[in-house]
Amino acid sequence: MAESKLKAYQVGEHDLVAHYSAEEARHLLLKNDNYDEDDILLSDVQECSESFLARATKDEEGNPEAPWGEDLTKMTEPGWIGGWE
Repeated sequence: MAESKLKAYQVGEHDLVAHYSAEEARHLLLKNDNYDEDDILLSDVQECSESFLARATKDEEGNPEAPWGEDLTKMTEPGWIGGWE
């Protein structure tokens, strides 16, 4: 049996989560951020495109940071990748 690969999901408007499915990504954010079940629907979860993950990002002070995709490739288990306001 092939091992599942972590994928990046945008959950809600401001968070990126690494998990094996959209439903699992949703539940991780609901649990970790103490949201109610109704706060984030499965329809609020979208798998991130390769082009989105390849874009350079900036920190709060505007300094360049590695693309989200690089963070995803370093992850060995499901978790929060990052977010923005």
